[in-house]
Amino acid sequence: MRFRANIENVVIFQRVLQCVEKLQKRCIIKFTEEEMHIICNQESEDGVQVWSQIKKDALFSNYKIQSNAANVISLGLSPDALLQALRSASPSSSSNSSSAVDGGGVGAYASIGASEVVMRLAKKRGQAVLSLEIIFDGGSGNGSGKVVVSHDVLIDVLKPAEMERVKEPMCPEPDIHILLPPLTKLRTVTEHLRQLADVLEVRVGRRGDLRLAVDTDDVTVETLWTKQRRPKKGKSAKEKGKEKEVDKDKSFAVRLSVRAFLKFLSVHVVSSTTIACVCEHHCMILYVYIGDAADVGGVLTFYIPARLTGSEY
Repeated sequence: MRFRANIENVVIFQRVLQCVEKLQKRCIIKFTEEEMHIICNQESEDGVQVWSQIKKDALFSNYKIQSNAANVISLGLSPDALLQALRSASPSSSSNSSSAVDGGGVGAYASIGASEVVMRLAKKRGQAVLSLEIIFDGGSGNGSGKVVVSHDVLIDVLKPAEMERVKEPMCPEPDIHILLPPLTKLRTVTEHLRQLADVLEVRVGRRGDLRLAVDTDDVTVETLWTKQRRPKKGKSAKEKGKEKEVDKDKSFAVRLSVRAFLKFLSVHVVSSTTIACVCEHHCMILYVYIGDAADVGGVLTFYIPARLTGSEY
């Protein structure tokens, strides 16, 4: 089993991990010949799951993988540990290196960022690790030498039989799709609503209306966006059938944990385009696209289960 790649887009990789580490302490990273998948599927209090796929070329170069499982390698690890390692490669980051070779003075290079970041599978002291080698070019006062910082992230190598039990949530066909407004704006509104209630209703109308609302014994508050785009591509047969009905004012709603929705909204750091799908009274599915619309580098898929009231059972 072998894996090695140069991380070319450290910032995007960091931002994806930033979102993931807010959800769960452990995640699965699956490398294939063409893609990297990050999966958060453990049972949590809010029930939020993430299933992502990112094209290798969006993040890596010199990508090499080999395994007896059809060249697929699956790892269980701490997203926070990997995130901390990647931060050492970013400009202005503080270095908490596990080791430095070819001289010290790593802090002097942190402000300019790494010239190369190599990630590979390794085994050290009998433990499987994802090893990151972060290389800084020599600067003033250091001649033409280089500083190399190494980080080892502990991993569990998952067997194919274990991965066969890892399944995406079973969901009904969506009732409606809508293109969301900028997630930073949604986040600001939701932060205010969290102070009023624990449950949020998201309602989407066929005319492109998006409504966020909370309703308690003491207060009812809602925020409305109108004329949001409703993407035609990818609509389900169920949704197309519903649109043939006469009632163009029809809307579909799902009630979510405010905290769960806020966890999703942390993805604003990577979002370019986000499409939301409502499966009424069941769940909300959100597709966050990485990169430009013309050249999507990958997609993060979030599943947020509905918070049901007695009348919806």
